[in-house]
Amino acid sequence: MIFTTNKKYEQAILSTLIHIQTHLEGDLRLDMLADRVGFSPYHFHRIFREVIGEPAKEYIRRLRMDRAAYRLKVSEETILQIALDAGFKTKLGEGLCEVPCKGRPHGDP
Repeated sequence: MIFTTNKKYEQAILSTLIHIQTHLEGDLRLDMLADRVGFSPYHFHRIFREVIGEPAKEYIRRLRMDRAAYRLKVSEETILQIALDAGFKTKLGEGLCEVPCKGRPHGDP
């Protein structure tokens, strides 16, 4: 029974990873990802984090940032256009950087 459950989790996570990579610019909310593989959002979050080593939201953000960084190197597109194409739907100054600057509250210039 445990082997079957682990196999189900592995298949669900593998399917999710493929979906994320092929739909990286789309809407990848946790509830939608969980629904795709038949888990509750809470259970899916726990399984994803255990198998991958980071929460789905952080995994998706990291992949989007990696893709955006690559595009910045090889294309002539604007930073704003790349950010919007990468799935960052906020304006550049309002949320692309998730880490506050040292000594300043989050959101201050």
